[in-house]
Amino acid sequence: MILGEEPNPRLGGKSYPRVAGAYGLVLHDQTGSERGAMSWLDNGRGVIALDRSGGDAVAMIVNEKSGFAGFTVNYANPVGKYAEGIRLGTTGDTAWLSLEDRAEGERARLAVEGAEAPKLITRPAGAPPAP
Repeated sequence: MILGEEPNPRLGGKSYPRVAGAYGLVLHDQTGSERGAMSWLDNGRGVIALDRSGGDAVAMIVNEKSGFAGFTVNYANPVGKYAEGIRLGTTGDTAWLSLEDRAEGERARLAVEGAEAPKLITRPAGAPPAP
């Protein structure tokens, strides 16, 4: 466990660059690999995350720059190859749930924007992204 300025994450004995400097609490497994954190990053993000042995698994995020607040659930991937499966959150007056596949990204979205009627957008595999 590390409390304070966070070093670059270590996974499987190898160090990887962090997306930005960070301060907080980092949890490690018995091998020294990072397995989770509660952090504030220099790029304006606050994150509480739990990791798989090979990288990010789930995260609760607040992003001061984009205005996003919500959750992400990632597919298991090699380190540095992130692929979100689920994104749930808010930005401005919009709340949404997005489901993504590894290859093509967003495939379904349920969203509510302000007082407008809810929208459900889906697309089959191979179709162009929805507007």
